Amino acid sequence: MISDYKRGGRLTPDHIKDIWIHEPIVPPFMKYTFIIILICLAILAGPSVAEKTVEEWNNLGVAYFGQGDYEQAIAAYQNATALDPSNAMAWGNIGLALASQGKYEEALEALNKTTELNPKDALAWSNMGLVLDHLGRYDEALDAYNKSLEIKQDTARTWNNRGLAYHNLDREDEALADYIKATTIDPDYEPGWKNKGSALYNLGRYEEAITACETALALNADDAAAWKTKADALEKLGRVDEASKASEMASSILQGSS
Repeated sequence: MISDYKRGGRLTPDHIKDIWIHEPIVPPFMKYTFIIILICLAILAGPSVAEKTVEEWNNLGVAYFGQGDYEQAIAAYQNATALDPSNAMAWGNIGLALASQGKYEEALEALNKTTELNPKDALAWSNMGLVLDHLGRYDEALDAYNKSLEIKQDTARTWNNRGLAYHNLDREDEALADYIKATTIDPDYEPGWKNKGSALYNLGRYEEAITACETALALNADDAAAWKTKADALEKLGRVDEASKASEMASSILQGSS
């Protein structure tokens, strides 16, 4: 049976890192990276560096971020903050790029600056929660998620990530409630179903855990963690052959991604 972390205990740093990589909460305009890249190419062909506006530097940073070039993204965002030190969006983007590099303490400083400038920025509070989670500061992460949810209640990822903070604090019932909220807001939000399955497994509700994992796998058949949870739940119910097949699926996916 594959089981590289204890479901009832703390999430390992690698597991949290995986969540960050695959489920970052980003500003909506980051979804239009291709368009922004075209805009930035036009910008680069236009005025000199000193003549770029804050918005142009921000857009350039977003383009670099979308390409995975975090150093260049940070440099562009920093140029934006040099022109306008009160630009909360640019500080928030610096925090996200630093976190994507694993520089969590520096990311936290940038996100603190963001929330000082704009205390109503739900996105910044939510990203701060993720960073604090990485740092093992789970109570503070929970506070950050709570502040985000006080401002904006309809973001599935924030509910999901608060659930992970509850899990890390061994508050599994509350974690489950947050995963349920996340999947209610967005029934196609696969990580919420996967984590719901894990929470149900931790609570000994194996049949329900299998159902949640199957929903996750219908949305993303390549989720090794969902296959692992399903396998473990099947094993608990004595359904050994089915458990073995699910475990093999998890192994195959993990080997293919290594």
